[in-house]
Amino acid sequence: MSDFENFDYYELLGVSRTASFEEIKRAYRREISKFHPDRFVNAQADEQAYASERSQRLTEAYSVLSDLAARNAYNRGQSPGRNSRAPRPTAPPQQRDHQAELYGQALAHLSAGRLLQAVGALRQLQQINPFYRNSAELLAQTEEQLNRRAERPSRKLNPLLIGGSLVGGVVVVAALGWVLGVGRAPSATRLPTSTAAPIAAVATAVAVPTAAPKPTIAPEPTALPTEPPATEPPPTAAPPTAEPTIALPTSLPTAAAEGGQVLVSDSFGGPGWATLSGAAWEVGYRGGRYHVQGSAGSGPIWSYRAAPQPDASIGVDMQVTSGEGGLILRFLDANNYLSVVLNPAQTSYRVEQERRGRLSVLAGGQSAAINAGPDAINRLVTRLRGASLQVYVNGQLLADVTATEPPDTDRYGLLVLARDSDSEAFFDNLAIHTLE
Repeated sequence: MSDFENFDYYELLGVSRTASFEEIKRAYRREISKFHPDRFVNAQADEQAYASERSQRLTEAYSVLSDLAARNAYNRGQSPGRNSRAPRPTAPPQQRDHQAELYGQALAHLSAGRLLQAVGALRQLQQINPFYRNSAELLAQTEEQLNRRAERPSRKLNPLLIGGSLVGGVVVVAALGWVLGVGRAPSATRLPTSTAAPIAAVATAVAVPTAAPKPTIAPEPTALPTEPPATEPPPTAAPPTAEPTIALPTSLPTAAAEGGQVLVSDSFGGPGWATLSGAAWEVGYRGGRYHVQGSAGSGPIWSYRAAPQPDASIGVDMQVTSGEGGLILRFLDANNYLSVVLNPAQTSYRVEQERRGRLSVLAGGQSAAINAGPDAINRLVTRLRGASLQVYVNGQLLADVTATEPPDTDRYGLLVLARDSDSEAFFDNLAIHTLE
């Protein structure tokens, strides 16, 4: 029996019985992005079957709960017609411990080596109680195992974790699913890349050149997104634990922010970054640039890679046509990373840290340094050394903050935030420099 067979429609979508239609629609988009069969075309047979069955059940749940008459009938314990095999939403027996059942199912899947099914059970448990026993640690460890499996060329890669080819990257949709690949810089040694926990991200290793001129990728414009995270999805972020603070702008030339030796120069001529899409998100090359897009409710959507070194300056030209877009830094998984986003429509910015599934705003505000409008191009530069992060926009320092125990990882990526509204951004002229 699959770990979700005993779920009623509300449990399956991860919503309350009083959820609004909009909440149900967002939950369906989030969940279907994780288990849509298109993402499992190269998976093992049992994983394909699991994803197919779960996506069918999700669609059934959405069909009933989005129809007022069918939902009322379902709530009264009547069969909604097209879903006669669905469990009736009768109150569970008092002695039932649903959290313990999910935890037990996850352990059983892990014992049998069914990593994907274990991740599904643990994610469901996290939605109910993120602090249940060691479920959070188990989830992170299991997702890391899936990512390591994806890195082994001799084994079949799990499509939940794989985007593009061996020169592709990894896509994870807003909050939960990862896609992993390995990239190669011209005439350089390929470096292994590992990823963890989704919403949508791309991970690709970038080799550090050993001699002075560094390889350069021919310039091209960036492309648009589509949704965990999986990745992408992805889980709904916890409310910020701190109020945004407005950083005092300090004028500084872009050259100062991006000084140092060139490690990576990428104008998105391709390949290297993933080209993938889900029901409500998309990442890939478009019109000579790289494009990331997410529909409202799909959460953070990103495409990520591995930098030559964790402490570096990362700069990119960015056109945010709607919503918010920016950079994701120190990316470990959907619950642990730093992000910097701009909203040109409001000439605002925000620096956030997702730590163990809790979201904190480290800095934010409005600045005249941000070019306004959907056609505006802004140069976003971050300088990251350990836990210290500086943010520059168009050569002006907007924020200088210190994160709390950020993940020790070199992964970074291109990001949009599609929480309450659609978001779309194009990226071009990516450059990574040493800090000195």
